[in-house]
Amino acid sequence: MNTYIIIGAMVLSGALPAMYLLHRISSAKDYSYSIGYSAGAESQQGTIAALQRQIDNQTVDLLKLRAARDRERIEAHEALEQAVHDADQRIADTERRALSADDATTLRAFATQLEVAATTCRNVGATVAADNMKRGAAIARTLADKASAPTEVVQEAAA
Repeated sequence: MNTYIIIGAMVLSGALPAMYLLHRISSAKDYSYSIGYSAGAESQQGTIAALQRQIDNQTVDLLKLRAARDRERIEAHEALEQAVHDADQRIADTERRALSADDATTLRAFATQLEVAATTCRNVGATVAADNMKRGAAIARTLADKASAPTEVVQEAAA
């Protein structure tokens, strides 16, 4: 029985150093991997920083483009408002004076232009301006009809 105890002690005394050696090898392997990962990460820091700078530059460019787009929208809106104001002014001036046959032709052409502009405004999403232009076109057509009606009656009477 002592033989078994001695054999068991010898196996244990041989197994413990082997287990310790395996543990040390595993620790060394983990340490070498961590050194490799750290070295790889450090070697890519320049690339990461360059990419981050590109992202920052593109963000700045994007903000500039958005600001430019907003300015263009504002300018387009102001130009549209000016065109509507000019059209209203022309209609008001036309209403104040007597209309001729040439004025009726001009008003019809102007009404057509306003309808085309209204369609364009509606296509770009400026529905309020489009509605205003449609109303202006209707007013111009009404004025043209009023201007041409007496002329047609006079022409019929002369014939």
